[in-house]
Amino acid sequence: MEVLKSWSLIICTSCIICTLIDLLIPRGKMQKTLQMIINLFIIGLAASSFRQSLKDFKLNIKNTSFLSNLAPDTKLLKKLDLQMSKLATESIRSIISEKLKSIDVIPKKIEIFMDTNSDNCIVMIRCKIYLENKYNSLKPQVYEEVAKKLNIPAEIIDV
Repeated sequence: MEVLKSWSLIICTSCIICTLIDLLIPRGKMQKTLQMIINLFIIGLAASSFRQSLKDFKLNIKNTSFLSNLAPDTKLLKKLDLQMSKLATESIRSIISEKLKSIDVIPKKIEIFMDTNSDNCIVMIRCKIYLENKYNSLKPQVYEEVAKKLNIPAEIIDV
């Protein structure tokens, strides 16, 4: 904290002195040159003060033994996995519904089947789309929209 106080005091004092010098500079071509020199001086002063304060800053993170005592909370991890899975399921269900609405098909029900692979990533296995009989003629188009365009293995089922 002391370093910050001294740094701000140096910067404020030099700014006041530079302002007074700026007021005494005669107007004209020389004014721009001297203002640039004053501004470079302030920037250099700030940078050197900041560099000096960083040199004094020491970060001691060698004592991390408290981290080894923390065991992962398996209940929390399972809950997070479940929430992620539900969120992914709802997102995929919403995407499929929107795609089917674009061809004027309203599914009765959409089931999403997912699992986790060896890397613990959520993987789509397949989806089941339940359609009313009035959409029988659109089954190939529904399959095309879901399986081909969205690249989701789909099974179309009559209700």
